[in-house]
Parts: sequence; C-alpha cells; structure tokens
Amino acid sequence: MQFRRRTECLFLSLLGMMVLSTGCSQVLLPSARSAVEMFHLQLDTGNYDRIYEDADPAFQALGPESSAAHLFSVVHQRLGKVQASDMVGYQIQAGLTEIRVIMRYRSVFDRGTAQEDFIWNLLGSHARLVSYSIDSGGMNGEADQ
Repeated sequence: MQFRRRTECLFLSLLGMMVLSTGCSQVLLPSARSAVEMFHLQLDTGNYDRIYEDADPAFQALGPESSAAHLFSVVHQRLGKVQASDMVGYQIQAGLTEIRVIMRYRSVFDRGTAQEDFIWNLLGSHARLVSYSIDSGGMNGEADQ
C-alpha cells in the first residue's frame, strides 16, 4: 500500500513538472526567439554597439564593447548576412533570481552555414544576451564571446 502511494506521488510530481515546463516554454520561447531575430538583424546591419548595449551585464563583463564589435564584425565579414536560421534545440534553466534560455540554431549565411549558440537571461518579456558562440568552417575558431 505504501509503495503504491509513493508511486502515485512520484507520478503526480512528474506530471506537474511536465505541465510546468511546457507552460514555461510556451511563454518564454517567443521572447527568446524574437531576441535571436533582433540579434541577426543587428548583426546584418552592423549595429554591433546596440547588441552590446542591450546585452546582459554578464556578457558585458567578458570584455569591452570594442572586443564584442570585433567578434560580430568578423562573423559578418566572413559569413555575410543571415539568410535563414532554425532553432534545433533549447533548454530553460529557472533559478531563484533569473530564467535563462539556452538555444542552438542552425543558420545559413551568404557564404556558409553555422551552428550558433545563444544564452539569454529573461527579465519579464525582455531577453538579454549572456553568451554567443558560433561554429562554422569559415570562422577558423576566432568568434566566441
């Protein structure tokens, strides 16, 4: 009898976690996806300073704006404009003081394809960039922040 009760409690706990995670992703993913679209637009138009200004303090603590601008400039010069991008995976990490969305994109640029990894810190409906990395044969490993 006690085993059955524990099994029922475990089942209800797992069911509750699945409902919660599904609900969170439906609310949080649109903000993070919009942030990726805005990032790509700013990358394509050379608006690197705006990417840095809008980024999370954790991103800004990695280095000065000039270093981030150099990273984005290298990406844009070597790969060109973003033609298409598809999210191929994501993870949501909810802490006591912040919610982070980790996203992986497979992106097609003018001059090649790349895997892009984003980490966003969500504050309400606003996503702030915490980390960006890109892996592409055309980058030679020079573009990580």
